[in-house]
Amino acid sequence: MNGDPTQPVGDQKALGRTVVTLREDRNLTPETVAERAQMDVENLKSVEAGEGDLDFNSAVFIFRAIGVPMGEAAALHERFVSEEEAEDGP
Repeated sequence: MNGDPTQPVGDQKALGRTVVTLREDRNLTPETVAERAQMDVENLKSVEAGEGDLDFNSAVFIFRAIGVPMGEAAALHERFVSEEEAEDGP
């Protein structure tokens, strides 16, 4: 990401895993998170599937809706990115 909050957040697959993991850890439904984030539930499900280009601002709304600090979300996202890189190999 180049610092522009309207540009897509890095690895969309890892981001989707992050959203699902944090949402499920808090026993929230996609519908609840989408309503809290003021977004369409189908858009949230697309994010969770690792599809589309979620920008930083939208990610902030989602993680706030889940009730998780951005630092925690970022750390989990980085872990998932590292796991994917390890699976892909050199």
